[in-house]
Amino acid sequence: MSRLFQQHVQTSPARYLRAQRAHRMAELLISTTDSIETIARHVGWSDPAHASRAFRSIHGVSPQHYRRTHGGAALVRADS
Repeated sequence: MSRLFQQHVQTSPARYLRAQRAHRMAELLISTTDSIETIARHVGWSDPAHASRAFRSIHGVSPQHYRRTHGGAALVRADS
């Protein structure tokens, strides 16, 4: 099954899942005020440090930096 997945998606199931988690984490960083740890757990990472490293490898920046530079909901709340 893994070989078929890789043939059709052009990546391994583990890499695909990691990318999907990182992309969902990015969406939540912008749209919620939840902590990075809470968001990491929500998308399926139990270790926030691992989540941060994986996020950085996909997006090129830390989750905290991503939230700051993309005007996440936390910034809107802080300005109110």
